[in-house]
Amino acid sequence: MENKVCFLCGKKEGSGIILKGEKICSNCECELTNISVVNPKYHYFKEKVKNVLFKK
Repeated sequence: MENKVCFLCGKKEGSGIILKGEKICSNCECELTNISVVNPKYHYFKEKVKNVLFKK
């Protein structure tokens, strides 16, 4: 996998997933899949992912 910068945390980590051409590092991926909707960071993640999914 190309060593892209994670669009959630801005870090350049070797592993992770690609979502519509944008990288989510493994740390953010883990946090994203386990975060509670009452956690304030949930809304940050939601908006960032929404921007990637629906960008034109």
